[in-house]
Amino acid sequence: MTPVIPAHELTLAQVENQFNLRQVLDDSTFFPEAQDNLSELNDLEKQTLDRVKTEVAIADFCICYD
Repeated sequence: MTPVIPAHELTLAQVENQFNLRQVLDDSTFFPEAQDNLSELNDLEKQTLDRVKTEVAIADFCICYD
């Protein structure tokens, strides 16, 4: 039986290494059905997306350099 390791005992880096995970940002071959025939974002949606991207970048910085 495979041993079970509680999630609180793992780091994100360990999980990424164990399962060979990588971040996919601008890969046009990743999940193409969600990219076809999409309507253009309106200004409010673009502003919201920019805000979320900024907040994620700040959160990543705080996690990595905290």
